Amino acid sequence: MFSLSGRYTRRIAFRFAQGILPALPLILLIQTGSSLAQEKTRSTSLLALKATVDIAKAMMLDAGRTGKRLIAVGERSMIFVSDDEGRSWIPKPVEGEKVLTGLATSDGNILIATGHGGVILRSTDGGDHWQRSPVPTTQKEALLGTIAFSDGKVFAFGGYASFLESSDEGKTWAQRSILGPDIDKHFYGLARNGQSLVLVGEAGLIAMSEDLG
Repeated sequence: MFSLSGRYTRRIAFRFAQGILPALPLILLIQTGSSLAQEKTRSTSLLALKATVDIAKAMMLDAGRTGKRLIAVGERSMIFVSDDEGRSWIPKPVEGEKVLTGLATSDGNILIATGHGGVILRSTDGGDHWQRSPVPTTQKEALLGTIAFSDGKVFAFGGYASFLESSDEGKTWAQRSILGPDIDKHFYGLARNGQSLVLVGEAGLIAMSEDLG
């Protein structure tokens, strides 16, 4: 068995470092570029696949209407629209794969969709195109539903007492605590009757508001 002396080993290591260290930024840049290219290719492929999905093969979790158009949202961020009262449905592919659980119409053609991971999507053209709305970075829980009002106010609610409020038809959002720090139940539904709101949630939770929240 042969082994190199300590001085010779150090000399080789020094020369190796001289050769490889300057190249590391380039190597990392190439790897990063390759990863971004792969992710972009995957995203493009997923959008193309979503454009061919039959609504009969998808799990849809909420639906709504704007004018004569029906909109449905569901698994893997899939969105469908119908302009013939539900006889046929056209997919509207969007980025991402989070489950969409709620849909609300804010005003006219403005639509708000909520989903897992705190995702909120917004459309200003009746569901043909969608953009992701910025939410507080602390919002990690699933948003399970949303409700909109004619004055531009929108609520989104969900896991572990998550509650977001927007005053500009879903463009921007702020977190809000509505039942105090001791409530950590999931919020599942929010309904309006005149000036009153009823919120229902986990473990038999029912909350009332007499001033629209």
